[in-house]
Amino acid sequence: MSQALEAGKVLSFGDMTIEDRYVTLVKHKFLSTNEKVRLSLSDVHVWSANGEFVIGAKTDKKTYGSGSYKDHWNIHLLDHVVRSGFKRVLSKLVTISRVEANWPD
Repeated sequence: MSQALEAGKVLSFGDMTIEDRYVTLVKHKFLSTNEKVRLSLSDVHVWSANGEFVIGAKTDKKTYGSGSYKDHWNIHLLDHVVRSGFKRVLSKLVTISRVEANWPD
């Protein structure tokens, strides 16, 4: 996962798209077409609900994305990496995963 992000690849989990410094979520609209919103990691927060890992915008409760723990096999890893990064206040997922694995930068 960290190698793919470091190489500039984009990873998808459920309706979320994850990049090294950003996450793309869906802004859910009533009676209108949903739109994708790209946010930095510092602008989101995470939680778990109904068997899903959820990432949402801090400022807009209708902007969120989720992935099922049961259906997306890497969602547990994403959960761990993102939550660890919030504890360390890091802005890049590659840095977070390297710190967790004790890899050199």
